[in-house]
Amino acid sequence: MRYSVLLLPEPEIGGYAAFVPAISGCVAQGESVDDALAMAADVAGLILAVMAEEGEEIPEEVPGAVLGAIDIALPGPAGSEGLGEPIRATG
Repeated sequence: MRYSVLLLPEPEIGGYAAFVPAISGCVAQGESVDDALAMAADVAGLILAVMAEEGEEIPEEVPGAVLGAIDIALPGPAGSEGLGEPIRATG
């Protein structure tokens, strides 16, 4: 079974964090993209094996994954009114 993996660079510690959105709790880390993907595959396999053992439904990849971005206005200094600009989604 094939799953999408989101890879994010980890500038403070180096390497990449790997997230498998279709499998709840499936997060891994590796020193390179290939390493992070391999680690994510290992973690996903372990999670799915436990789910199968416990009779849980194995999650399927939802086709059409979209990576989006959002802008969020942060609160101003103490005592300022409101949160600034409204939240808006961009795609």
